Amino acid sequence: MSKLVIISGATATGKSDLAVEIAKEIGAEIISADSMQLYKGMDIGTAKLSMPERAGITHHLLDLVDVKTDVTVSWYQEQARAKIAAFNPQAIIVDLNLPDGSGLEIVQWVRKFSADVAIIILSLNDPAQFVKVARSSGANAYLSKSQSMSEIISSVNFALSHPGSFTSTITADQPLDFDLTAREIEVLYLLAEGASNLDISLKLFISVSTVKTHISAIMRKLQCANRTAAVKIARDHGLLL
Repeated sequence: MSKLVIISGATATGKSDLAVEIAKEIGAEIISADSMQLYKGMDIGTAKLSMPERAGITHHLLDLVDVKTDVTVSWYQEQARAKIAAFNPQAIIVDLNLPDGSGLEIVQWVRKFSADVAIIILSLNDPAQFVKVARSSGANAYLSKSQSMSEIISSVNFALSHPGSFTSTITADQPLDFDLTAREIEVLYLLAEGASNLDISLKLFISVSTVKTHISAIMRKLQCANRTAAVKIARDHGLLL
């Protein structure tokens, strides 16, 4: 049975190297999700792995089109989905902090189409609050980026062999503050970016009234009177970078 590990994260966080190491360990192939690496010749500016760096691992969606060719987002998505559909997804590794929002969105989206795939969150954030949110979102593990490559691979293998399990590197004696839900964390991230209620509703595909309900819940749990104070408290307690 083929295994697909999806690694999602911010730029320059070592995703490509991690992908190669995990692919070696579990016998997987790699599907690139970099919309610029599909262009031929754009190697340096996109940090595309060289052939030696790929270590014999099969890579997909690299060097597909000429740099002068225009492609659309929908075309790219079709190519990626077709490749992914050819595999049997077994595990996904996602960064909690992404350039366009929270990795929790990916966790929740994946859970909609698969109850069995192992989801591992890899993050710089260590507060125990995130452990609870990660688990409630449907993740199987919450790991710190400070772990060694061998520890991360070991955790991936454990998640693959123990469906439904949950593990974390965060010690149990750390308090689980505030009791925020996964959706409330997502709203907090957007508040920190200065998003309006309408912006948040469009981003999360929820109504403006629902956004207001989430913000009210956040302020109640954080014991503050406005969104600016909520963001500050969240940052002070490590809930936001």
